[in-house]
Order: sequence, then structure tokens, then C-alpha cells
Amino acid sequence: MSWPSGDPRRQARAELLRAAAAVPGATPTNGIIAVEVIEAGGEAVDLRLELVFDAATSGPARVRDTDIAISGGQRRPTVAVAEGGVTASGRVLTVRVPRRGDFSLYTLRLERGGVPLPGFDPLLSAIPVGFRLQCAQNFDCETPDPADEAPLAQAAIDYLARDYAGFRRLMLDRFAALSSGWRDPGPASAEVTLIEMLAHLADRLAYAQDSVATEATLDTARMRISAKRHARLVDYHMSDGCSARAFVHVRMTPPGPGRPANVAGINPGARFLTAWTTLPPAGPDARHAGEARVGGAQVFEAVLPAQLTSAHNRIEIHDYAGGLSELPRGTTGMALADPDGALTLAVGDLLLIEEVLDTNGNASPDPARRHVVRITQRQAGSDPVGAVDGGGNPVPLQLLHVAWSPADALPFALPLARVAALDSIEGLAIGSVQPTAVARGNMVLVDHGEGRGYDSIKPLRAPGRRRVFMTLSQTPVAFALPTPRAEESAQAMLVADPSRAAARIDARQDVGAGGDPVWELVPEMFDARADSRVLALDVDDLGRGVLRTGDGISGRIPEPDTAFDLRYRIGGGSIGNVGAESISHLLTDAHIGLDGALVTGFSGQAANIAAIRNPLPATGGRDPESIAEARLRAPLDFRDPRRAVTPQDYAKRLLDDPDVTNAHGIERWTGAERAIVLLVDLANGAALTDAVEARLRRLLEPYRLAGHVLEFRTPVMVPLELAMRVCVRPQALRDKVHERLLQVFSSGRFADGSTGLFHPDSFSFGTPLLLSRLYAAAQAVDGVRHVDVTRLRRQGIAGASDDALETGQLLVGDYEIPLLANDPNFPDRGTVTFMMEGGR
Repeated sequence: MSWPSGDPRRQARAELLRAAAAVPGATPTNGIIAVEVIEAGGEAVDLRLELVFDAATSGPARVRDTDIAISGGQRRPTVAVAEGGVTASGRVLTVRVPRRGDFSLYTLRLERGGVPLPGFDPLLSAIPVGFRLQCAQNFDCETPDPADEAPLAQAAIDYLARDYAGFRRLMLDRFAALSSGWRDPGPASAEVTLIEMLAHLADRLAYAQDSVATEATLDTARMRISAKRHARLVDYHMSDGCSARAFVHVRMTPPGPGRPANVAGINPGARFLTAWTTLPPAGPDARHAGEARVGGAQVFEAVLPAQLTSAHNRIEIHDYAGGLSELPRGTTGMALADPDGALTLAVGDLLLIEEVLDTNGNASPDPARRHVVRITQRQAGSDPVGAVDGGGNPVPLQLLHVAWSPADALPFALPLARVAALDSIEGLAIGSVQPTAVARGNMVLVDHGEGRGYDSIKPLRAPGRRRVFMTLSQTPVAFALPTPRAEESAQAMLVADPSRAAARIDARQDVGAGGDPVWELVPEMFDARADSRVLALDVDDLGRGVLRTGDGISGRIPEPDTAFDLRYRIGGGSIGNVGAESISHLLTDAHIGLDGALVTGFSGQAANIAAIRNPLPATGGRDPESIAEARLRAPLDFRDPRRAVTPQDYAKRLLDDPDVTNAHGIERWTGAERAIVLLVDLANGAALTDAVEARLRRLLEPYRLAGHVLEFRTPVMVPLELAMRVCVRPQALRDKVHERLLQVFSSGRFADGSTGLFHPDSFSFGTPLLLSRLYAAAQAVDGVRHVDVTRLRRQGIAGASDDALETGQLLVGDYEIPLLANDPNFPDRGTVTFMMEGGR
């Protein structure tokens, strides 16, 4: 707030300051009453400030040229003060400005460090200044009142007309009222024909208005795209669905006697199909595969590469000759028998652990005892007595020790035993002694969906629209989870978080010679530059994908009459949640990928594959969220506000980080924007490094209010020196009272749940330490008769005074926290001394 010179409010404020200063013992508070601009030659001017009191009484220090800020111009936003250009004479402060401002109105402020000068009134620390008010004008600057014009006569209009017949009747009546003597000549006349054309156009516009009004709220919206954008306004992300994921085991054909293991590879993009009677385990994408698709067979594509070998078909879990009866629940490692040294399992490979026989030898294992892990460690080893030779003598057995992360820990206890098989499984003879549980490699992670969508579209812009919309011809568009990271566990691969699912679309614009530019698919265009080639995808009510371009401000508008080549994955949804043992076929031939290149999914021969199966059901498939579901969930989600407005909101969000034990926010005005200063107390006294600050910024960015700038700082701990003279009651034990006082005036937490007076939770940033609080805590100790605080000050400051004893409080800064641990191992963290008198 800044009143101009001569304003009665400024004069009244100055009188109040003079009256307050007249009170005996009061400190005068200065302020600016008026400002006068005096020519000093050329562009230089002198600003003469009239103060309430003499300039020499303006606070602890005189006003310097750095204490004066002049801002607010349009062509010249700020005006500098000449170095040493401030002089004081009585109540007049003269400020030399070497270069005047423009014709705008400026504001002159007396401030130091962004706050008013000490000894100056905040309301009278600023005043408007005009540098060119004396410039002559040839006319009166007062704005004249607008001329009163008599309104034209208006005929009655029926504003309820909303259809063709109503608009036609309204226009005919209006035309007759404005055209004296006009009669309706019939429908074939030019006048009536024109009126009917306008009525038809008005009918179309009225329908559009009704449609817009209907789509204007979430409760009435009928289009899924409208509902999605309404939900987005309240930070609710309407799901477009998600593709299911599954683990597939590929059993390779065993080699002949004396021949090496069959080896092949699976590349990302390899296609798997659910069971179909006319399809072999592996083969090309021929007529029968097309029939399977039409008949409802679901297609899955490999996500990660995998190396296949017949040595990984069936791997025995080493039980140390019966010494290991089971793999207990929570197991994160085991030993695999590798007698021939053929196991090539590597870190990052998937491994299936499953029961294959029950305890009676029947091939009816428990389907719930199947689990997939991802190897994180491997180490070759041996068991000195793990095998027997032809004579029954124990001999060493080569082993491969594998381990996986705790996230993949075995969720059940898996019995390990050897029984006589009553059924033939995997070509093994009936009656042979077989383990009840085995491990299997050759595991492949697959996503539901197939990259078969292709469109060549020449977009046409609708009249009056800047954006271009393109509707994909094939449905539904698959939304899949991102490719797993190298450190991600097997179980994390199946966690279906719809908010992470995204479509994969390769969009290239055909611009002729010189290459086709690629357009990137982004979830939102809010941050897109005007020249960015970006597209956003929406799913309409029929499940069709609708691509939209930018509007020239956020995102680029494509060149006219240029076609787009679009390749995308189709599939996804809950139909992909197929049961276990449903995926049975692999298409071995090459196909065109999303980028237009040839994809070789399988590097071996079809005859090398004996069987394909998914031991566990596919999970995570979700259909696009409906409008009805969004209407129910979006308002509930809005109750958890995902925004930060006050400094306390930011501090509360910081506590979501596990390394943050305490946080406090302070709002500061920098002169140009609002800064939220966040003081962060990390666990175990950790330092606020650049990496930690970057992580905290990412945490707060979704909640940050526009215009807020975040600054991170660590709290400043202020150790204290405290001394007390304690008078103990005659009947009380002095040592017991002393022991209790040491507990009260500490920062610890005790067995009964109570805490010391200086526990970190007892003080916050900038909280002053009240002397009365110390007296109350000491007097509450049983046996204390009287207490006097003889010292209370900051520790380790030379010449520190005990001003707190006079003022009744020890002040700390906004970034400081009082600290008094009274720990003999850390005397620099505050000390307390008690001089005990009386008692016994």
C-alpha cells in the first residue's frame, strides 16, 4: 500500500506517528510524508522526501543509496540511485537520480534486505513518484463522460425459440415488424428462402450450444473424452485401460544322445497366441493363425529378450541328498544341479519354480505352488558328496547357486522330495524316482496386444479449428506398461498400475524427399513448445483412438495436405486376463514392427520348440474406465487435494519422503515472486545434497502452485546455556530432585513415553523460548520450593548477554531451532547447570 503525496490518509498516519513518539520513553517511528521532483540538469533529478521526523533519527543507521528502490516503469522498469546520492537535512532527504524514468508512475521504497528499514513505518516506507508530471499538454487530461444515446426501439423477441420452426416464426415476425407493409409472399420468395436458411443455421447452432452445455460438466457429459478432461481438472486421471502381462515357458526339443543342447533366442516383439486346435506349438503366421485371430485367439508379444536352451527345460533343485526337505516361505536363493555344466542362466533371467508331482507320485501338482523369480546373483559351486557313481560311491556334483531379491521371495513353502512317478511326465518313465519340484528357465515376459495397427491418414482441419484430429481405424488401442528396468523384480513386472500404462504409436509425416519427420506421442501438451512435433491420444466412447495435434502455441500444427503414416499396437483390456496354460503357440516368422522395420521374433527353427505354456494366469488387463466410474471416483479423489498453497502444505507433503523427519515452510516475498523456503530435517542428520534436493523437488512439483519458487535449506540448531538456582524443600532429597531436573531439562525420550523439555518435537522453526516455560517446568518437579534462572543465552558466543532474563524470552530466527541436549559427550549441543540449595 502506498498513498500519494497530499493524501489525507498519509497525513493522518504521520500525525499518529508523532503522537506515539510524544509518549515518554517511546522510540520515534519515521516515515515519508511527501516527495518532490526537482530538476538537476539534463536527465538528472533530485527527489526531496519530506519525513515525519528528522532524517538523523531514521533508525540504527542512516539511509544509504542501496536502501532506496525505485520501480514500476514500463519502458524503464527501474530507476537507479546515484552512488552516494543521498543527503539529509533536517526532515528533508534528498535523493539524486542521474537518469529519470519514463511517463509511468513509479513507487519509491525504503527497504533493506526486502523489508522496511528499521525505525520506519511499513505503510509510510513507500510513495508514488512521477518523473514527468510537469510535461506540458495542450488539452485537459480529464476524461469526458460518454454521450447518452437513445436506444433504438426493440421489437419483442422470443428467447425460448430453440428449433427450426421457432426460429422461422421469430424471423418472419421480426422482418414484418421492421419492414412496414411487408406481407408473406410465400415459401418460394427470396425473402422467405433466406429466412429459412438462417433458421436452419440457427437450429444447428442451438443444437451445438445445447451439446456444449451438456458436455460442460462431469455429471451431464455424454462423451468419454469430455469426461476425461473434466476429471483431469480435479487431478483425477481417467484410465484408458491396460494390457495384461504373463510369463511364458518355452520348452525346447531335447537333443539326441551325444548331441549339444538346442539353443535359440526370443527377441522383443515375438508373437504368442492362446490355444487353437489347428496350430502347432510353433510355426509361421499362416492361414490357421488368421483363423485363430478371427475366432478369438488372443495375441501376446514378448517384452524382453530371452535365451532359450533345452538344458533349461527342467532343472533339478538340489536337496543335498534329502538334507533339505523344503524351500521355506520367504526363500530368496537355492542351489541348482548342473552335472554337465550346461546351465547358462544369467543375472536378469526369469526362473520358474513349480511343483510337478504330489507326494504320492501323481502328476496332479498344486497350481498354487508356482512362482517366477528374477535372478539377481549367480555363483558356480559344488557339493562334494552330491552324486554317486556306478558303484554307489559319493562323488562331487557341480552346482549353480542363484539368488533373487526379497520382492520375489517365495510366497509359500515348497516341499522337496523324491518319489516314484505314477504318471509319465515330460517323457520320463513311469516308476522312475523324480523330484516333486523343479525349476525351469526359458521364461519370457509377454504383453497382451499386437503391433498390427496401420493407417495412412491425410488430416483435414475443421473450419474455425486450429488443431488437427485423426481417428485410428483399428480398435482397441493397446495401453501397455513400460519396459521393466534392469533392477525390477519379477513380481513388479506384473503390478498393473494403469497410470503408468501408455500407448505405443509410431507417427511419421510424409513430407516427400528429405525424410519423414517423426511425431512424438505425449500424455499432455501443457509443456510442449510451439514447434514441437507432438501428438496426444484420447479414447472415445467406441474405444477408438483419436489423435490430436497442437494448436501452434502448445505443440506444432502439421503442414496442410501431408499424410501421416501411423503404426500402433492393438489389443489390451480385461480380455487379456487369460488363465494358466492358455498360451500355447509361437509365430516364428518375421513381421513388420512399429517403426516399419522387420522384426525377427524367434531366431531358431520351429521344430526346435516342443511346447509352450504360461504356468501362471495373465494379470493386469483392464478395460478403459467408463464415464459412470469417473463420476463416482473423481469427486472422491478430489477430497485429497493434490496441491500446495500455504508453506505448511509443502512441509506436509515433504513428510511423505521416508528420509524427511521434520519440515517447516516459510513464505518470503523476493520483490518479484513468492518464494517458499523449506527447512528440511533429514534422518540421522544427513546432509541436504543436490541429489536429495532434486528428489524432493520432484516430489513437490505436482503440488506446486504456479508462481511459487521453492528453496530448500537445512535448519540451524542453536545450542543454549542454561543455569538455575534451585531451592529444595527441607524434607526432600536433594540428589533425587537434581536427578529429576536433569531429566526434565533434556532432549531425551523416557520409558514411560514422556519427553524432556527440549525434545526436538517440542520446538519448531523460529519458536522463541519463553522464560515462563522454564519456571513452570522446574516448579512442577516434586520437591522444588523455589527456582531462579540465572543464565539463558546462546552457547559459545563471546560476550553473550542475558537479555532473555529481562525480556522474558530468547528469540531465535525463522531458520533456527533451540537445542539443549545436556549430553556430556557432546557439550557443544547445549548445557544446563543447577545450583542446588536446601533439602537433605
